[in-house]
Amino acid sequence: MEAVLSSFVQYVKCHFENLWLKIRSYQKNELQAVWEIVEDFWSQEGISIRDAVNVRININFDSILECNYIEDYELIKMFVYVIRKEVNNYQFVERSKIVQWKNEILFDDNYLWFISADLKHILCKNGLGKYLSRIFLELNRKHMIRTDNGRLTKKIQVGNYRQTAYQIKKEIFNETGKIDITNLRKG
Repeated sequence: MEAVLSSFVQYVKCHFENLWLKIRSYQKNELQAVWEIVEDFWSQEGISIRDAVNVRININFDSILECNYIEDYELIKMFVYVIRKEVNNYQFVERSKIVQWKNEILFDDNYLWFISADLKHILCKNGLGKYLSRIFLELNRKHMIRTDNGRLTKKIQVGNYRQTAYQIKKEIFNETGKIDITNLRKG
């Protein structure tokens, strides 16, 4: 194994510029470029990688990558799961009783308000950060959020400060048979 790895490293060193150009030419499909590089390497070693792994057709990496696509409804389910799990790290405060808004989630009978930076942190921490826009566009499409004109957030006045927040309908987090989200907080 060490000999193969050493040979591959040597191959990359000798052909670095060409390999780099190949990878860059496949901007949207780096997997295809990697396959071709591995195929070229083994070809120079006198081995057909296609024969060795019994691949007789051209691999369509685009279709393979599409299999990893997450449907919008799955994203929303993951979002709900993550939020219900992470609210333990925050206090819930009734919107009408807020004095200072820090490490808190505001609520009333119909909505939850998250400071936008807090919500982004929660999503990033749980691997959903890159889907933030898609999640909120879908929530907006389903009329599950309230927004300011042309934005996915709202400006909320708390004391002398205006905070950017996500205002989300509480019902999305409260499926039948589950504890109300505002009751999940630490005692």
